[in-house]
Amino acid sequence: MPTICSGFKSSIKFFSFPAKLTRLIHLRYITLSCDDLDVLPKDMSNLWNLQTLIVDTKSRNLTINANIWKMIQLRHLKTEASIILTGNGEGKAKAGENLQILGRLSPECCTDEVFNKARHLKELRVRGQLATLFEITSLDKLDRLENLKLLNDIYPESASRNPLRGILKSNWFPPNLKKLTLSVSWEASGDECTSLVHLMLLHCEELDEIPKELVERL
Repeated sequence: MPTICSGFKSSIKFFSFPAKLTRLIHLRYITLSCDDLDVLPKDMSNLWNLQTLIVDTKSRNLTINANIWKMIQLRHLKTEASIILTGNGEGKAKAGENLQILGRLSPECCTDEVFNKARHLKELRVRGQLATLFEITSLDKLDRLENLKLLNDIYPESASRNPLRGILKSNWFPPNLKKLTLSVSWEASGDECTSLVHLMLLHCEELDEIPKELVERL
């Protein structure tokens, strides 16, 4: 039996997406737990008071058909799945200005259009084929971004057998980045992330070395 509890740390657990949820327009915080959830419907745009949306799912991808830019109070959008934004990008003048945490966003959705709206992001998490991310955009415009987490997910292939090879330049990263978390095989030089003070490496089974220039800055 699904339950809904009150309070900031409340959670909603269902076996499928609860259609009536989109009528609760005064909600400010939602943790939605559903193992097979892979789509958020267009009507989620009605939750214009929502400030925090956390989706707990085992699905690899989460398609958001809602227009998150109409949810002008939204500050935190978090899930472990790779977020695919399909909703209309139109919104109010201040659309996306309150968004501080966004993740995990698919590389294909890391576009100038998205980042021009979500330009006040403090934390960004990306999951997917990172080579695509590095080809379509840079993050240098996100001058408030301090925490960046990158997961190179090229399922069904092995990321360790397809390392990223020296793709990034120092001006690709946000200028004020403080913490970088990498779950990726990456051959890099030492000129990335000049303001970095914290580096976390996850699942880098074949890591040979960290560039001396980078170590000296940490």
